[in-house]
Amino acid sequence: MGTRLGRTIRKNIFTILNLDRKMKKIIKKNEMSHTERYRFAMRFVDMYHRDMKVNVITTGVENIDKENTKGCLLVGNHQGKSDAISIMHALNDFATSFVIADKASHGFFFGTVCDAMGAKRIKFDDLRSQVLVYNEIVNELNEGKRFIIFPEAGYGDNRNELQEFHTPCFQTAIKAKCPIIPICLYDTWKVYHEDFQNRKVLDVYCHILKPIQYEDYKHLDKKGLCNLVKETIQAKLDEINNKED
Repeated sequence: MGTRLGRTIRKNIFTILNLDRKMKKIIKKNEMSHTERYRFAMRFVDMYHRDMKVNVITTGVENIDKENTKGCLLVGNHQGKSDAISIMHALNDFATSFVIADKASHGFFFGTVCDAMGAKRIKFDDLRSQVLVYNEIVNELNEGKRFIIFPEAGYGDNRNELQEFHTPCFQTAIKAKCPIIPICLYDTWKVYHEDFQNRKVLDVYCHILKPIQYEDYKHLDKKGLCNLVKETIQAKLDEINNKED
């Protein structure tokens, strides 16, 4: 039967190679803005979901102010390798970047996508790397850039159960005084799980929650802010689970 990813790569190998070549050229010339590179890379995102047969059902798009040029931090619960790309699909033309573990960001083609989208690579076993990258994020948030970040860091088929949220990333929001948009992902863990590799369309969910403005959290330290965001996402998960019972 194969996997969703395997079938997608086999079907699109020449398109992938062509996109990879074009994106590398774009990155080398450095003539496009971040938004333009983002829109180009979204061709891959659209192809990925179409041929993986993954249907991202999105709610809360009205919580995204697309006219706002200020930076923001989009904080999601981490479920699997498809999470960041699912959020980008839900956001559509709302250009963002993301934070990713360095060791997971250098694979064929995906590494080029990370470069094109200005992803921030962090070596989680290197404290100096973390400090430098988080300082870069603060600076770019102040310049109006947006970042997707996952405070749970690692993932492992947690089946819609929240894991420990780590606090350092929340210090970036506090320093930048930027809005935080919680993102509740549901069932994205299934995309790569062995039990869901058939050819049926798989529904996954991306719930964009109400932004938490700086005025709402300015009295909190990074631990308090971490707990606030986690509780907000947990409340949405509880709401979904209660509807299913």
